[in-house]
Amino acid sequence: MAINSINGSTITAIEAASFDGTPLTKINVDGVCIWTGTGYFIFTLLNDGTYSVKAASGVDLPDYLEIPGTYNGVTVSKIDKNGFNPHYPIESGRPYLYKTKGLVINEGITTIGDYAFVHLLDLEYVVLPKSLTSVGQEAFWDLQNLIAAYYRESSESWDEISLGW
Repeated sequence: MAINSINGSTITAIEAASFDGTPLTKINVDGVCIWTGTGYFIFTLLNDGTYSVKAASGVDLPDYLEIPGTYNGVTVSKIDKNGFNPHYPIESGRPYLYKTKGLVINEGITTIGDYAFVHLLDLEYVVLPKSLTSVGQEAFWDLQNLIAAYYRESSESWDEISLGW
């Protein structure tokens, strides 16, 4: 069933978290999937034709997590603000159990949003892609067990990244 209006008003926007916590798995507009909740991730189609990614609501992430740089053959360019923050939002009444120790962010991702990975208390290492151009404010704050961060490019390239801390 296709719905294009609510109470006579045309639907013009669907916020990224509008259907979190529901059994809905995807939203199509004119045959194009604009939102998908799958496994550990929720992908949202952005205006530039790429996807953003965040953790699916209510899931407990694995010890080692690899964030994809593509989804359905399309680039995943952004990790959402608070995308993997276990305390935001607390829809289930408890912080999500994120025991992730290793995190690999794949090529294609250029932007890590503000507070994207705060409070991942067990995280020991993170691997950042050479495609990275922007890291948001306090994106990796309060990582009490972090011992290594690897960047897949030169120190000169690192100096060109916009850092929000």
